[in-house]
Amino acid sequence: DKGIPTPRHVLCNRGEDERGQLIEGMVPSAYFPPGWPSSSLEEFEDYIIVDGMRMDKPFVEKPASGEDHNVWIYYPRSAG
Repeated sequence: DKGIPTPRHVLCNRGEDERGQLIEGMVPSAYFPPGWPSSSLEEFEDYIIVDGMRMDKPFVEKPASGEDHNVWIYYPRSAG
């Protein structure tokens, strides 16, 4: 937003709160609502669609929490 270039990206909430911790049962509760609504995610061989936005593989999945260092790399089927 301040003119700093960033890679193309999407944000996908898969049942986590704003701190990146799983919400019990993966659904909001009256005592612990999520920081943002859950996303819709569709995965295909060569791309994903998150909330209607297509992202072609390869791409990297990084948890929102800076304390969580589990990084996943997704490759298209053509890459083996």
